[in-house]
Amino acid sequence: MGFISLIYVVFASIALFACVLQLIVTFKKENDLTFLIGAFLSLVVFGKFLFLVLCTTRFGIECEPGLILRISLLFNIAVFICMMGVIAHLFKEKRRIIWLSTVALLLLIFLLVLSLPDEILFGSGSTIRKTWLTYGDRVILSGTGGSVWRILLSLSTLLFLGLSGLIFFRHPFKPGRSSFLFILVGSGLIFITGTADALIDLEWVKFSYVMPLGIFSYYLILIFIPFIRFIDEINNQQVFVREEKRYQHLASKAELIVVSLNRTGHVEFINPYFYRLTGFKPEEVIGKDWFEFFIPPKEHYQMQGAFLELLHTENHPRHINPILTKDHKQIMINWFNVRTQDQSGTITGSLSIGVDISEHVEENRSLKQKLRDAEKLIEKLKAER
Repeated sequence: MGFISLIYVVFASIALFACVLQLIVTFKKENDLTFLIGAFLSLVVFGKFLFLVLCTTRFGIECEPGLILRISLLFNIAVFICMMGVIAHLFKEKRRIIWLSTVALLLLIFLLVLSLPDEILFGSGSTIRKTWLTYGDRVILSGTGGSVWRILLSLSTLLFLGLSGLIFFRHPFKPGRSSFLFILVGSGLIFITGTADALIDLEWVKFSYVMPLGIFSYYLILIFIPFIRFIDEINNQQVFVREEKRYQHLASKAELIVVSLNRTGHVEFINPYFYRLTGFKPEEVIGKDWFEFFIPPKEHYQMQGAFLELLHTENHPRHINPILTKDHKQIMINWFNVRTQDQSGTITGSLSIGVDISEHVEENRSLKQKLRDAEKLIEKLKAER
């Protein structure tokens, strides 16, 4: 086995390993489309380099040189189409007509390569070169000069680079600044290696085609970015879990009511102080409609309206209203409210911290009643005079 064949074996092994990892992540992330398309891309890349391995060793398959070049070009186009899918999802390209039209053109080239006879694809008078390199690699090269095969290869490469470049510069730093720069480097490698292959066809250099190296480098960059994002998500989730545990510990110790509601107003979390204050048990609270079960009926619709307004406009950051205990007594609570959201910024509900002000309210009522009684007594004394 020659040096180039050994490189292709390494490339095929990496692609197969990446395909398995991508499928595992796809199922863990509930059929994540970016990883699913990436897994298909890895499978196509694996097939491409497995085919090249079989065609570049002395003990490989014996095929017509024209068939080898044809299949190699078909694999290139298939890889470009899969890469377009990954790029579109990485950059969250919303104008699907742009990349779908390019994919359609690539599919058209794919069909042309599949159907054109050798006389047209390679030229009736062309001779496909079959040579052995110093390290024992068998190399199949297109005939010198121009051919439809070379034109279709260059056209598919330029279509891919052109559309991917358009998406890059429409959303320059969407996948991250460093990722964007790596992708630019990958595009440059494909362009440089494609140009080098054209020079090899002109017999300026006696070597194997190097474009597979550029394609594999770009492929590695494209599959590397989603994995980095996935690792960042795991790290963020771990930080979130630690913060949530810390928050729950503080909430359980404080003499404050802490209530988390989802978008429909059902209780997702409530701290132990609420149970001590109201007499409820956790199974009587979690999952219940907060406004139906724990707000007095006359306050029900007003509080529900304030909750919806909080979700949509973040009004009502503070509010005072009574809640019901298990024995249907009312406790006056001063609430501090905020909206909650997930990592993508979607509003998921609300988080409220409440302070029991029943004693203060009762003291105020008692004071007001005493003042009213004093005023009545003074009026009575005046009347007796």
